Amino acid sequence: MNLIILNKNLKFINNDKQSIVYKIKKNDDLFELKNIIDNKKPNNIISIDFAVQTNEEITNNEIIVAKETLVINSKPVDWSIPRVDRWIETSHDLNKSICDVLELENIKHRIGSGLELEFNKDISKRRNAKKWINENIKANFIDNNSNKISKLVNPENHNFSIIRIINNGFPLENSHKVEGFEKVKEFFKLFFFYRLYVRKFLGELQQKKILSKISKL
Repeated sequence: MNLIILNKNLKFINNDKQSIVYKIKKNDDLFELKNIIDNKKPNNIISIDFAVQTNEEITNNEIIVAKETLVINSKPVDWSIPRVDRWIETSHDLNKSICDVLELENIKHRIGSGLELEFNKDISKRRNAKKWINENIKANFIDNNSNKISKLVNPENHNFSIIRIINNGFPLENSHKVEGFEKVKEFFKLFFFYRLYVRKFLGELQQKKILSKISKL
């Protein structure tokens, strides 16, 4: 039995005899996900979501299969020091199987590293902080939940992989409250981003049944 953890905007996979699909919700506390992992005891756990690149080598619509995920300190202000107690490696064999699927279907991808910021909300509007991270952090992507999900997984009992779809325009969620006109602008920005930029690439993934094939590994 496989457990596929999806961004809510990825709608290509449904529950079947081989896979359970869990869709991440906004501000998800992951309690329901933990119950599924504890009770269903899946062999393979695969997280598929969007992320933001942290270096210029990564191109739009590239897929990164993470070999590891870690949390970076943000208090005190030294993002270059990983939280070694939250450094989690993924499954080499499962990652290789995923890359074999992507290679066979000619989907641009690479093996890389991902990270979360311990206090993302504290720097979400600080331009210099984000610039420093882009220039100094050597990971390939930053996201909201890869490490949180990793902490629910027991590497002795589960094969775990993290797949992230990179797009320059995809924003990290900020925890600050957005009101009025700003909320309307944010809605249209996301709406047009999904419609104009992501749809073509996701359409290719859907046409080639990439996520479906990965879910059956």
